Amino acid sequence: VTYGKLESWVRISDATPVRMDFYNEDLELIRTLHYSEFKNFGGHEIPSVWNMENKKEPERTTTITVLDASYNIDIPDSLFTRERLEQYP
Repeated sequence: VTYGKLESWVRISDATPVRMDFYNEDLELIRTLHYSEFKNFGGHEIPSVWNMENKKEPERTTTITVLDASYNIDIPDSLFTRERLEQYP
């Protein structure tokens, strides 16, 4: 998907995202991503609910809820080979 413009809204205190607006190539607002319910995971405060709102079709929304997050964990390089990335889980 190609967007004409993206606008990010962040908290002044720590630059944590709170909203992102997505515009088409004609600079018409087509989607808004709202971040909410900030929680602390591993010493990092992040939004645990991400809700994408479709401006053209308001009845269509997508919500992601973060239940857990881990930071600074070791991930083997072998996980990122082309073959591994093409595998369906």
